[in-house]
Amino acid sequence: MNYEVSKKEYWTDYHTKGHLYPSFGWDNLAKLVDLSDVNNVFEIGCGSSGFLMECAKRGKFVGGIDYSIEGIHQLESALDYEGIDNYLFQNDSIFNYSCERLEVDMICSFGFLEHFTNSKDIIERAIKGLKPGGILVSTIPNLMGVNAKLFAEYDPAGWHQHVPYSLEQFRQMHDFEELEPIYGPRYFGQYDEFMLIPWQKIKAQKTSLKFKLMKYHYSFIVKPMYRGIQKLGIGNAELCPQIVGIYRRVR
Repeated sequence: MNYEVSKKEYWTDYHTKGHLYPSFGWDNLAKLVDLSDVNNVFEIGCGSSGFLMECAKRGKFVGGIDYSIEGIHQLESALDYEGIDNYLFQNDSIFNYSCERLEVDMICSFGFLEHFTNSKDIIERAIKGLKPGGILVSTIPNLMGVNAKLFAEYDPAGWHQHVPYSLEQFRQMHDFEELEPIYGPRYFGQYDEFMLIPWQKIKAQKTSLKFKLMKYHYSFIVKPMYRGIQKLGIGNAELCPQIVGIYRRVR
């Protein structure tokens, strides 16, 4: 069994917005780990990946797997438009894919693991695709934070497409002898009033005035207050938008 909580129809809708999705960012990642030896990158859940576009523009060979053909076509079209042909993507489930054939410098997933209840199995597969010394990058949204409550309240259908992993559960899913932590795992980032809050769903359920007041409240009162709290070094478990872990394959 794959234990996915998000069906293919969910991803078909997600990847037909006509653009690539913002990524963690190569420059942000380079601040956390040395990427000088990374020449090829494989992303699990690669559909519409802004990160792979960044990597390809830097001359890296990029690959990935996604069971949404729409997401793959979106990324391929963007790469072709830029005149980039150093890529290879697989339209399949990670559970049907033999990662042993990869032997790549980096495997990453951004907002993928939280869509499965057996994410530790995914990490085990990913390890087999890394060269010795290769880097594994995992990020998930902080579904235990304050914004997640609004997500669950105003978009229950979307909420049920996710598994709310805690930091400790994230740590346990990466607990393998072959992996050595480089960074984290830890809560990451400043409070973001857009992360997880389903503003379009909220807009459809409130009057225009109430919606505008809520947006104003979160943008000009809640965000400055929460970011001020974070500067004091407290509240990250509730306020950080992401959980991030970076690992190296040691054997």
